[in-house]
Order: sequence, then structure tokens, then C-alpha cells
Amino acid sequence: MPGIRSVFLGNWIHDAIFPAGSLLGALDALSRDANANVRVGVRSGVHVRYVHVSWPDSAAERLRLTPGMMLPVCHDALGRALLATETDRDVYGIVRRANAEEGARVISVEGFMEELRAQQKNGYAECDDWGSRRERVLAIPLCAPFGIPAAIGIGIQAERLPVERQDLLRLLHWVGQNIAANAPRASAVQDALD
Repeated sequence: MPGIRSVFLGNWIHDAIFPAGSLLGALDALSRDANANVRVGVRSGVHVRYVHVSWPDSAAERLRLTPGMMLPVCHDALGRALLATETDRDVYGIVRRANAEEGARVISVEGFMEELRAQQKNGYAECDDWGSRRERVLAIPLCAPFGIPAAIGIGIQAERLPVERQDLLRLLHWVGQNIAANAPRASAVQDALD
């Protein structure tokens, strides 16, 4: 659990990089507009680490997802969106490494690659939410405003998808484009950290 100093430091860096509060505001607005949880994650080896989670006001269960949690990259929509930006060779290596992890849910490398190629073609990743087949996550890669690849996703109840998928994807892409358009250059990030 981060200490209070880490939280304030993180807020200061965010405010220095996004002076209008555009990043957190955009994520919270997406969560409210979609009535769904919104997550941002980065790849950490064979896992995806959630760095932000926004919840709509109506969300009853908020404890399952938290910033800092790590999920297997191959079993998470954000992880798949991140892998979609990698070369096939790199993805093969990452999937094999993930399969070799102790306690891993082993997947077929070839089957995963077929799914990933289909998701690349569609422009988004989709899979069951970790630990819940009643919920699905839609995710896209973000243009890397901080110099590291990141992804953004929306988690919703599976029964909403047939009717709302296209609207949710439009919202997701719109927010992703706005984050990229308002993102600072890498030098601005470095200046904020110096």
C-alpha cells in the first residue's frame, strides 16, 4: 500500500504533466458516461499492472479491482491490447514465459496468437474479466504519453455488450485520442520529475 507521501507525489506529478486535470477527469468521465469501471494498465513482464481504476457512482463492489494489482497479461483485455502492439516474435516469447510461470493457467500459444490477430484486426481486445464470466472487458492500447506502452479498458456486465459494444468502443477510442492529444511530450514528463 503506498504511503501518503507517495500519493501526494503522484498527484503533484500528474498535475504538473496534465495541468488541466485532463487524464483523471477523462477517465472518471468515461466511467460515469459508460456506467462501467475504467482501468489503465501497463505491462510488467508477463503481467499487466493496473495503474488507475475509476468506478461509476452506482458501483456497489469496488474492492475487486485496485490500482497496483497485477493480472496475467494473456488473460486480461488490457494485457492483450498491450501485446497487440508487439511483434509476433515478442508475443510468442511472452506467452511461453507466461505459460512457464508457477501456477499459470497454460494456454495454447497458437490459439492465443489467432485470437490476438483477430483482436488486432478489430482494433480492440475483448475477454472475460479476471475471475468473472459475467463481466467482459473491452480494451485498446493508448499512445504512450509517458514513454511506456499503456492500455485503457472498460469493464461491464456481459449482457450489456450486444447492445452497447459499439457505443462503448466509440467512447473508449474518443477518450484514448483525447488523452494522446493532450499528453505532454516525453521531455515534459522528465521536466516534471526533475
